[in-house]
Amino acid sequence: TPPPTTTPQPTTTTPTPSDPTSCDQYSLLSSLHGSDLPSPITTTTLPLKATFTSDSSVRRQGFLALFSASGVSPATTACTNGGSLKAYAGSITDGEGKYDNDANCRWMLAPEGASSVTIKFTSLVTEGGWDFVTVDSCTDEDCASPLSTETFSGSYSSPPTVTSNTGFLRVTLTSDGSVRREGFTAVYTGGSILGCEEEAEPTQQPMGIISDGDGRYPNFEYCEWVLAPADASGVRVEFVEFNTEKNFDFLDVEQCADGTNARRSHPGGDHRRDAHRAVAVKGGDTVVEEAVEEAEALVKRLSVETGVMPVAHEMPLDV
Repeated sequence: TPPPTTTPQPTTTTPTPSDPTSCDQYSLLSSLHGSDLPSPITTTTLPLKATFTSDSSVRRQGFLALFSASGVSPATTACTNGGSLKAYAGSITDGEGKYDNDANCRWMLAPEGASSVTIKFTSLVTEGGWDFVTVDSCTDEDCASPLSTETFSGSYSSPPTVTSNTGFLRVTLTSDGSVRREGFTAVYTGGSILGCEEEAEPTQQPMGIISDGDGRYPNFEYCEWVLAPADASGVRVEFVEFNTEKNFDFLDVEQCADGTNARRSHPGGDHRRDAHRAVAVKGGDTVVEEAVEEAEALVKRLSVETGVMPVAHEMPLDV
C-alpha cells in the first residue's frame, strides 16, 4: 500500500497597501479651459494629479479651487456669531446680496490640527470709511487679546490674503446704519494655499486650496499638484474661480488608473517648465521673444518720431 500523500495547502498573505501618494499611470478625467466655472470633479482613486500649462501669449487670472476627500464638501458659513469653524478648509461670506445695516458678524477660523491658517478674500466691497472687515490673529479661540489686526474698508480689485502663524483667525464684519454694499466672500485653509510647483510633492492634508497664484499667470507656466487626503478613497475638487485662455491654457485633472485615457502630450521628467517652454519654439526663437523684439522696435520707432524717450519698466507679455 503506497504511503498516503498530503496536498500542500496554499499560503495566504495579506497584501501590502499601496502608497496612496504615488501612481505609475494616470488617466485624464477632464481638460479644463476658458472662463466657465467647472463643475466639481471627483476621483475614485488616489492620488489626484492636476497640471496647469499656459502657452506663449494671452494671460488670464487662472484658477482657485478647494479640495477634500471624496464625499466631503467644504462648508460655506454665512453671517454668524456661533462656534469656531474646525474644518480644515471652507468658505465664509456675509451672505447673498447686500449686507444688513448695523451688521455685526463674526467667524472664528480654527482648523483642527493646523499650526497656521490662511484666508483669501475672493471679493470684498464695503462702504468705505464706515463699514469694516477686520481680521485678527489670535492665540486661541477666545481671542481676548489679538496679536495683530488688519482692517479693510471700501472696494478691492485685488482682495487681500491674510495668514496667522498661530492657527487662529477671527474675521468680523461691522456696518453702520445706512448705505449697504455687497460685502465679501472668502476661502480659508489650515496651513497655506498650495501654489504653483514645477514638481509638486504629494500632500495628504484632509482639505485645502490650490491656485496658480495671484494676478495673471505667466506665459509658459507649468504647475503640478498631487493630492492624496489621508484615509480617503478619492479626491473632490470644487472650483471657486476659473479663467484661462480658451483652447490654449489648460488645467488637466487626472486620477490614478490604467493610463488608457492619457492627457495631452506635454514634456515630463526633470525641468518640466523648461521642456514645456521649448514646445513653443518657432524658427529658432520662441514666440514670446519675437513679440518682445517687435514691441521694442515699435517703442524705438515711436521715440524717434515723437522725441520722447520711453520710461524703463517691465513690459507685460499679453500679446
